[in-house]
Amino acid sequence: GLDRNRLRHTAVAAAVVVAAVALSPLGERLWALTDIDDGVVAGRIDEWQVGADAFVHAGAGGLIGYGPEGYRIVFGEFVDEQYVIDYGRTAITDRAHNSLLDAALAGGWAAGVGLAILHGGIAAVAWRALRRGDRLDAGMGAGVLAYGVQQLFLFPLAEVDLAFWVVAGVVVARAGGNRPVIVEHWAPIARPLGITAAALAIVAAAAGFFDVAADHRVDTAQKSADASVAEDAAGLRPDSIRYAFIASRLSESPDAALARLNDGLDISPLDPALRTEQASVLLDRARLTDREDHLAEALDALEALSRDDPHHPESQLRLGVARALAGDDAGAVVALAHAAELAPTNTEPLVNLAVVHLEAGHLSDALTALD
Repeated sequence: GLDRNRLRHTAVAAAVVVAAVALSPLGERLWALTDIDDGVVAGRIDEWQVGADAFVHAGAGGLIGYGPEGYRIVFGEFVDEQYVIDYGRTAITDRAHNSLLDAALAGGWAAGVGLAILHGGIAAVAWRALRRGDRLDAGMGAGVLAYGVQQLFLFPLAEVDLAFWVVAGVVVARAGGNRPVIVEHWAPIARPLGITAAALAIVAAAAGFFDVAADHRVDTAQKSADASVAEDAAGLRPDSIRYAFIASRLSESPDAALARLNDGLDISPLDPALRTEQASVLLDRARLTDREDHLAEALDALEALSRDDPHHPESQLRLGVARALAGDDAGAVVALAHAAELAPTNTEPLVNLAVVHLEAGHLSDALTALD
């Protein structure tokens, strides 16, 4: 009778858990895994295809990689039209959603293979920890394995990564027991490594302190729309392009916004967010001042963006508007038509395309654009 009661209670608990998962956003996410063509699986495959293409074309056939945060800079060069139509470009893609591919994109073959070997070794030790029978070892081993698998399909979580490596180190240490040979082997470089780690920790702590202070000032600036407070935040972390970008958004004039964006571009000249924002501000300034030199500057920036990232809907839309303002109706039609293809649910490119056709006297083409 006792066994039956336990079985019944277990079945009820399992049913409650399954129902809770099924009715939650997690259940919807899991169900999406069954949709191979349009679900999460298809999205991950498409993401990996773009990342793999970028890796193959990296320096020396992937030997070098693009460096930290380099993938976000070159993503637009390798993404195709169908990807943009399916998923859009509202967010700046900076990860390939696979830890090994991300490492290879940043540091080349050596980084990707090295991380694979490291994770493989940790996974083997964690698996043995699961089988030892000790509850603490089993729990830590399960957590390490679960997060390692997560890294292959999702993206790094800064808050969790630190805990993962600490727990992984504990799992490996407990599996190894007392091995003075290892200690003796690393003894000659232990002190230099410790000093280096301590120095890096101090630098990181200082950067974190100023980052928190800057973040609070940015929050205040956004609530009050006070550009001076945003500039103070950028001054606290002049090495961060984030605060330069936010300060530009709160600037009172296009020239002030461009000055803040130039500060960010001095740090990261090829950053896509800064370049896109700069081109947008330049176009707004040109339309506001109606000066030929301002329009020429905006057009140069947008043409450069189009060469480096030819499938960005907003950039193509702005490029079409700039070309139309410059009197290049044929070029405007090409850019606006491309923007409409990339963002089929957005009517703005089609409206601008119709206006260009109307001003050129092509009524039938204008009606086709609006149809």
